[in-house]
This record gives sequence, structure tokens and C-alpha cells, in this order.
Amino acid sequence: MALIGVLAACGPQEEKTAPGDDVIAQTLWDHFQGARHWQSPEGWDGLPASTLEAEGEHGAYTEIRMNRLAAGTIGGDVLPGGVLVTADYDEDGETLLQWTAMKKIPGYDPDNDDWFWARYSPEGEVKLKGTLNDCIYCHLNGTDLVYSAWLTPSAALDTGR
Repeated sequence: MALIGVLAACGPQEEKTAPGDDVIAQTLWDHFQGARHWQSPEGWDGLPASTLEAEGEHGAYTEIRMNRLAAGTIGGDVLPGGVLVTADYDEDGETLLQWTAMKKIPGYDPDNDDWFWARYSPEGEVKLKGTLNDCIYCHLNGTDLVYSAWLTPSAALDTGR
């Protein structure tokens, strides 16, 4: 499932962390371990190539999942607790490089629409967390920092969370 422009990052990350970010990152990882049952938007069949090409932060192929709080509000302001997750793959479309996630947390970062960002190894080791300036920079063209050329408000629903 392709992610065209969503969660796009443009270069080496500058990480700004706050007290409690380690706990938030671990809790977020635990939460989206069930993301495989979350649905992706209709029409996202397979793992089409990322438009970010090799220089992007998400790899050659990207799959996105979102929980109900995010899916129901894409195109507007995402509800508190909304989570978007990408599985980022190498050129073969099978080798998982990393996970990237963003979660809307009221009061977390008011200057940047209250998004908490995190990047994980395939095994779940936290690589980056907090306010990630490059993520924010690439998402500035999106509504509520959710940037995509083709996500719609009825994009996806998860089945349980």
C-alpha cells in the first residue's frame, strides 16, 4: 500500500524531545502493533513505489495504516488520539526498513498541531521521537500536518481501536 507524500521527510532529522517522550514512543509502538488489522484507504492495492524515491525518509515502498480517529478526519483536523503509521520497505518491497508513526496528542506541541512523531527499527527500537523538524517541514503542505495528494475523509477505518 503506497503512501504518497504522507509522513514524508526530506533529510537528516533534527530531534527535539521532551520529558516523557520515551514513554509516549513505547506506548505508541505497543498500540500500533495491532495496526495490521487497521485498514488502508480503498484503492491502495499492493505496495506501489513511493513518490519520495530513494532520497526520501520512507524507503522505496511504503504502506500506511491509520486508526479510526485519524481515518475519519483526513482532510480536516485529526481527532486527538489519531495515529498514522507507515511500514517503510526497501527496493524489493519485502524488506522492512523501519516504521514511522505520528500521533495527535492534545497539548504535546501546539506550535505544530500537537503531533508526536516517532521512527522505529523493524524490531521496535526507537530511533527518533518527539518533535521531528524534517517531518514537520515536509508536512506543512498538508491539512493538520497530514500531507498527501490523495487521502480523502473516508480513507480508512480500523476494526477495533
